[in-house]
Amino acid sequence: DGFDWMFDKNDNFITYEGVVDLDTIEVLHLQNNNINDYELMRKLVESTEALRVLNMQNNSLTTLPPKMLNKQKKLERVNLANNQIEVMPNGVFFTAPVTLQRLDFSNNPLSYCGVSKKTFQPIRSQITYLDLTGTGIKEDVRKFKYHERINFFSRINA
Repeated sequence: DGFDWMFDKNDNFITYEGVVDLDTIEVLHLQNNNINDYELMRKLVESTEALRVLNMQNNSLTTLPPKMLNKQKKLERVNLANNQIEVMPNGVFFTAPVTLQRLDFSNNPLSYCGVSKKTFQPIRSQITYLDLTGTGIKEDVRKFKYHERINFFSRINA
């Protein structure tokens, strides 16, 4: 996936310009990088505690780390569209911050079997935008008692 070299032996994140303090990053653009490494994603997300926006669309992720948002206190938006995510663990949003409002999982091969009602339960009262367009989750299943504040529950290709 091409990102292992960006961590030195002390786990500092480095670029061509030098060491980057991930604690200060508010917007992280990692889209279109063919990232498929679950552990790398977990490491990056856990290292960016000031993160407000995470863009990881158009990669090759197949699953999400449980409690992946454990250290996030300010995160508002997550875009994971156009990956290969088939299953979301129940605990993936268990420790999500109260600031999280927008999720985009469109065009992932998710199915009803890969997403239970418990998956979104911890965040259902705060989410205002949830895009599941192009997933295998049927519309009647997707409407399971979400909070009235969700203003966009996209249609699917069913």
